[in-house]
Amino acid sequence: MAAMPPSRISHRAAGGPDLNYLYATSRDECDDDASPAPKANKKQSTSKRPVARGRKSDQRALRGTTLYLGGEEGPNQKIYCIPGHAERVLCIDTRTDEVYPVGPQFDASNTILQGKFKWLRGIVIGDIIYGLPCHADCVLRIDTATDEVSTIHIPYEEYFDNATPAEGDATKSRAHQERHCPWKYHGGAVSPHDGCIYAIPQSSRKVLRIDPKTERCSFVGPDFEGRCKWYGGVVGKTDGAIYAIPQNAEGVLRIDASGVQYSGDVAHDNNGFAPDSPEARVVVTTHGSYPLGGHKWHGAAASADGTIVSVPNNVDTALRIVPALEAAYHTPDRKAQTIPEPELYVLEGQASGDIATGRHRDDNKYKYLGAMAGTDGHVYCFPSGSERVLQVDTVKRIARSVGPNLRDEGMERLFQNKWQNGLTHEEEGCVYAIPLAAETILRIRTSGNEDNSDPEVTTWKLPLPNKTLEKWEGGVIASNRIMYCMPNNHKAVLQIVPPCVPSRKALHQENDRKEKERERARELQKQERQLEREKKQAEKERKRQQRIERKKNEKKGGEAAGLAAEEEKKEDDATGSQRKASTKAVLPKATPDGVPFKYTTGIPTLRSSAHRVKYSLGHRKHDPKPKVGDGTAFLPPELCEEDVLPYNADEYDFHGAVVALLQKCDKELIGTFRGLADGTVLAPRLDNFVVPVKSLTRKCQRGKVDKAQRYLSDAIASDAQFLDLFDRFLVDVVLPHFKRRLERAGHDSEQPITFYYQRPPTLRLQPGPARSQVRAHNDAEYGHQNGELNFWLPLTSRSKTARSEHGFSASERAATQKERGRERKRVVIEGKRTRTERRQSYKPSDGRRGERAGRPTPVGSISSSQWATVKPYAAFRKQGDLRFRFKYRWFKMKQKKTRRMRALLTSLKWTSDYHPLKADLGEVVAFHGSSCKHYVNSNHSLWTRASLDFRVGVQESGYDPDWQMLGTTNDHTRRKVTL
Repeated sequence: MAAMPPSRISHRAAGGPDLNYLYATSRDECDDDASPAPKANKKQSTSKRPVARGRKSDQRALRGTTLYLGGEEGPNQKIYCIPGHAERVLCIDTRTDEVYPVGPQFDASNTILQGKFKWLRGIVIGDIIYGLPCHADCVLRIDTATDEVSTIHIPYEEYFDNATPAEGDATKSRAHQERHCPWKYHGGAVSPHDGCIYAIPQSSRKVLRIDPKTERCSFVGPDFEGRCKWYGGVVGKTDGAIYAIPQNAEGVLRIDASGVQYSGDVAHDNNGFAPDSPEARVVVTTHGSYPLGGHKWHGAAASADGTIVSVPNNVDTALRIVPALEAAYHTPDRKAQTIPEPELYVLEGQASGDIATGRHRDDNKYKYLGAMAGTDGHVYCFPSGSERVLQVDTVKRIARSVGPNLRDEGMERLFQNKWQNGLTHEEEGCVYAIPLAAETILRIRTSGNEDNSDPEVTTWKLPLPNKTLEKWEGGVIASNRIMYCMPNNHKAVLQIVPPCVPSRKALHQENDRKEKERERARELQKQERQLEREKKQAEKERKRQQRIERKKNEKKGGEAAGLAAEEEKKEDDATGSQRKASTKAVLPKATPDGVPFKYTTGIPTLRSSAHRVKYSLGHRKHDPKPKVGDGTAFLPPELCEEDVLPYNADEYDFHGAVVALLQKCDKELIGTFRGLADGTVLAPRLDNFVVPVKSLTRKCQRGKVDKAQRYLSDAIASDAQFLDLFDRFLVDVVLPHFKRRLERAGHDSEQPITFYYQRPPTLRLQPGPARSQVRAHNDAEYGHQNGELNFWLPLTSRSKTARSEHGFSASERAATQKERGRERKRVVIEGKRTRTERRQSYKPSDGRRGERAGRPTPVGSISSSQWATVKPYAAFRKQGDLRFRFKYRWFKMKQKKTRRMRALLTSLKWTSDYHPLKADLGEVVAFHGSSCKHYVNSNHSLWTRASLDFRVGVQESGYDPDWQMLGTTNDHTRRKVTL
């Protein structure tokens, strides 16, 4: 029997499910390109399935992170995944298990907030699936009958004040703020009273109402302040109202649409809407009083008796909601005397420790994520940081832990963010939890549990690869009784085939056979194209030879001339070989102190986040410009100067937090802490951390640097303990100090300041001894704005990882790749200077050569891993042009005009004055990296450098959180704080 591929694994022999990965592959009948995104409320023609996007050598189409956030099955037996960061809707054909994208592209060019977290969750009504807006300012519409994908406009300007404030900034109007608000809604439900969709406000001020009959969007209810207010909604069994679960809000949100069908005058507050409008007839109220904030409960599920159970996240109790006995307006001609009230109470654990997080945490947070009702009528909460499953009996009002301890029994390797949300398979009588960071599927068998005995809790290993964090988000039980989970950070759909459903092995084998045939056809087409190119090249060469022969015959003494030309060519080839050999530099094999390099190739630093460049520097543009200012506004000059801020390293122990983070990472991919040769284990310190050589080597050199950086980025983004420490440090130390500096620079102390800080920060690991270094650059080249400030926080001692008391030697500098290219181009042919030689002959007025190589020789001792220029502007040479930043504006001129500006350059003091950033443990240094050039020198020591860096933008100084430079991408997320 043939072995199964690593993307599939069958647990049927042990009574478990089949687990399969379904990858989106290219299709022969597809078009080459996707159509552009349509305008809202305008239907488009039937969209064809495009070719999978990605590298030509990789037929797996899904790339990126936070791809899809939920999905729904249509009447056509196809599942449509709701795009988060993904640019297109993903379709899963449950009849053939084929996965392919449909519809137009939605990216940063046609959606707000850079096209991130566009829609979250979907709701199907008839043939249409509606995607609820998260960051997007429109509703996603998917017609499952035709595969048409479009959007529905949300008229914010009709319901919110669109007047420009007195200060003249149109971006501060209420309508503009609502349209560009992130995290607008989280989940929603269909009201049984009027058939409309009501989206649950997360950070938005009002409840969103979507009428599927007219496809018109409107708002209902009063204004609600705050962020992350409610999380998900559940329809009450007795009153048909929608109940939203308080996350940071103080009470339960209740949405009762029974008044829409009522024929008389409504008795409740119409919240300023026209009395006869449907919006005025929806009752939106809050019930209960709980502490504000804290991320108390995370979603909910309804038990068999209709009781809604909220999932405890950062609290020690389960909130129980018993819906009201009847709606506010019972029938079209009868109404209630008062607004119905649900019954609310909280359940504590039956025993101490029943509702608790795992032993790896000491803050009692992040216990469970999501819940489902089992076939036995109980509600089961899925462990995130907790070590056991939580069972809630709504009849007996008991909450208790059931099943084995997952950590003690070794059923799951990871401790945090294990599972989120789930599915109940009625036929099998089991509840399945969807893996988030977990490497297993969690199954809870609830059938045959009427005697209240503990249900059977088991885990089942996922196929490879299974180490991705935040793998899947949401799932669907299709009409074929098979479960499908939507890819979030994983690059495949997870298919769960329970043992009560026939295996899909034969179908998958047939799909594999078809894919191999398509691959062979593609290879044949590639070979045919190659043969055609060779044929054309041969014909071109034949014609060229004919022309050469004709010219030879026209010359006198053609044969003699041909022999002379051949001899001359041989001499030129020999001379060129000698020149090439003489100018070829040899890379050094050891440091100037004689220590052999361990890291001889690849990048110098393993980092957790980065800007990535699509276009060359000359093609990167401020287009569109930041909406706050014109993109050229700087922070006040006083803040552009370097500033060292000490902090309490014991209270904010970043070293210990990063050590704990790295200990949980994959040792083969990220690295390990070294010990002694005799096996003695040393206390883990960051300067003792060893990064594998392949994790710093690019894929073209058979390395794993891209995979390692993605893994490290996911690890730091999902480490809640580290992020909590970082948030406290920013809010308590960095931002107050930043505000005081702004006030000293002239900002009104009575006015609040809005900061946007990078979260999570960038973790950099630079092992040694290594040859490579980070080139000199400023962050404006990578799309960072002038209204933000860089912060660099070292985690290792400068005295251990500093270079010796000298700068670059001539031999070492000539050995770098760029310098070798310059030496080859510097060859003088027949006494005539090349274009490169002429360009390099220019010197600024102060006698020093320009910074074209990006590595000016520093002066004095190099005692830090970060070097920067002093001035808040920097000049550099590029392709024969001279560019420099002067009075916060860009100037550009051709080289022939530079003599006219010699005096101006002298007054600007050409800034190649590099110096080390002198920050040590317990200090963080701020500098203006968007204009000041900075670089990281080679680590010639035996120890590893470790540091954190992040950026803070100030909206009042021209920082626009929605802007991104054309031609660059980044994974730097921001968090807004107002002080």
